[in-house]
Amino acid sequence: MKREAKPEDPIESHIRIVDPHHHLWGDRPDRPIAPRYYLEELRLDTNSGHYIDKTVFIECGESYHESGPEAFAVVGETERMVIEAERSRKTAGAYIAGIVSSADFRLPVETIAEVLAAHEAAGQGLFRGIRHRLAFDPSGSARSSKE
Repeated sequence: MKREAKPEDPIESHIRIVDPHHHLWGDRPDRPIAPRYYLEELRLDTNSGHYIDKTVFIECGESYHESGPEAFAVVGETERMVIEAERSRKTAGAYIAGIVSSADFRLPVETIAEVLAAHEAAGQGLFRGIRHRLAFDPSGSARSSKE
């Protein structure tokens, strides 16, 4: 699906920019408001005339493992984004230079440490850290920091 981009004249287009926050995801029935946005769509945005040299992927719940220990499901996203990062280096334009993943801070600290180690191993040098969403949903229907 092609996005209709609004043209924006670049300012100081000789200055290198690192886009510090983007997501990549496929079409998913559980995310009907957000259409597919992968490397091809990212390229449309980053090749807009500005000198966007690198990007940082931020976790968004994409490509989690569907089997194995639930705490490690999030590592599937890191593995997938390494593949996208490799693809980004093989084509013209900005490349994915870092991955910020996720871990559930409600888990025991020992488990969190193991999940972080798994991200580090899966990230092949691109894993930079985690983002933990600090939201509260009293209904319990969303992952929440407060139970």
